[in-house]
Amino acid sequence: NELQRDGIAKQVVDITQGVVVLAVVVAYEVVRRRQTRAEQEAVAARLDDRPTEGVAS
Repeated sequence: NELQRDGIAKQVVDITQGVVVLAVVVAYEVVRRRQTRAEQEAVAARLDDRPTEGVAS
C-alpha cells in the first residue's frame, strides 16, 4: 500500500479505509431513504387529488 510506504502505520490505514467505507454506506442509505420518502409523498399527493368513487361531495 502506498500510504504504508510513506510511513503511515497499517492500523491507521485500515481504520481510515473502514471509516471511508462506513461513510459511503451511510450516505447511500440516506439518499435511498430520501428517495423513498419523496416517492411516497408523490404517490400520496396523487391519491389525494383523485376523486373518490361512491362518496358524495
